[in-house]
Amino acid sequence: KSGTRFEHGYAMPLCGPSRAVALTGRYPFRTGLIDNQSAEAIQPDRETMIPTVLKQAGYATAAVHAVLWDGDRLRALADFLRPYSGLDVEA
Repeated sequence: KSGTRFEHGYAMPLCGPSRAVALTGRYPFRTGLIDNQSAEAIQPDRETMIPTVLKQAGYATAAVHAVLWDGDRLRALADFLRPYSGLDVEA
């Protein structure tokens, strides 16, 4: 069998920046999304989203996650990023 083995990773202490990192591969201070209240700072149309790059390479993309909303700001962030995510399926 062949493939890639994922051995090391990191996460942000907050979910908003973590989602932006997962979608862009860039540190929060690069995107502007440094906390859960900075959704307005990120400009997704200026970011290259990882799922978009994978789709262009012929991959199907999907995200499955538990959503534990902590107020309207996080819901607004997810709704704001969704059209730019490049994901084929999100559940």
